[in-house]
Amino acid sequence: MTPPVAQSAARPTILRLLAAMAAGNQLWEVPHVPLYTLWVTGSPRARSVEVQGVDQAEG
Repeated sequence: MTPPVAQSAARPTILRLLAAMAAGNQLWEVPHVPLYTLWVTGSPRARSVEVQGVDQAEG
């Protein structure tokens, strides 16, 4: 069993880790939102062009 002092010292570290993970998750997911929208509403050609990273104005 972990002593109470060790448990109270670990709590802020765990909370910082969880906050960093939540922030990192948001930073990762936000740029992908247009792809989710495109996947639901876009045509197959639009999906392939977007996934390849080619601008539709280029061809």
